Amino acid sequence: MHLALVAAVPEFRPVLDKHLIDQNGKVLHEVLFGDLTRFVLWAHSDGNSGTVARSLEFLERAAQSDDPRVEDLVAASFVANVEPSDPAVAAFIEGWPPHVQRIAHEQVRTTPQDRESMARSARQRGSGYLQFGGLWLAAGILFIILDQADFLFRCLHPEQSSYYGNVNWSWWPPATYCTWHNDELVGDPEYFFTIAYSLAVLLPVAVIAAGYRLRRSSDRAR
Repeated sequence: MHLALVAAVPEFRPVLDKHLIDQNGKVLHEVLFGDLTRFVLWAHSDGNSGTVARSLEFLERAAQSDDPRVEDLVAASFVANVEPSDPAVAAFIEGWPPHVQRIAHEQVRTTPQDRESMARSARQRGSGYLQFGGLWLAAGILFIILDQADFLFRCLHPEQSSYYGNVNWSWWPPATYCTWHNDELVGDPEYFFTIAYSLAVLLPVAVIAAGYRLRRSSDRAR
C-alpha cells in the first residue's frame, strides 16, 4: 500500500523514506497513515491544493477497498486523526471525496464516549456469553458422564421389568443402545440422547465462541 501511496502522491516520498529509517526498514501502516494525516493537513494549510487532492483521491480509493482492514485503516489512522468533530476542519472535510467524507461524518455522529460505551457494552455481553456458555458446557459434560454411568438412563428388559441392561454408545449412527448380555439382546438405537448430547456440547461451544468474538471486537473498538 505504501508503494501505491507514493505512486499517487510523489511528494510523500521523503516522509516514507524517513518512516522506513525510523522503523528499521519496516512499514507500520497505522503510523504511516498518521504521518499522512499531518502531511495532508500541512499541505492544506500551505495552500497546496494539488497535493491535497491527490492524497484524498488515494484515500478515497483505499476507503472503497474490498479489504475491510484497509477501510478501517483510513477511518482510524487518517480520518480520526484529523478530528472531524473539530469545527475548524469542518469546511475542509466538506471538500473531501464522498466515501472519506461519509466516514468523517459517521465519526462526528459517534463520539469517542459513544464508542467507548458501545465497546464496554459489547465486552459485558461477551463476558456474559462466556460465563453462560461455560456453565452450560460444564452441565452438559456432567450430563454425559452421568448418562454413560447409567445414572440417567436405565435399560429395561423388553420382557423382564426387573432386569436392567447396559447403556452403550455407537459412534455411527450416533446413538445410545441397550444390551442384555445374558440374553444376547441388543436394543434399537435411541436417538434422543444424540440430540441431547449435541445440545449439551455443541450449542454451549457456539455461545462461548460468540462471547469470545464480542470480547475481541470490543477490544479492537477501544
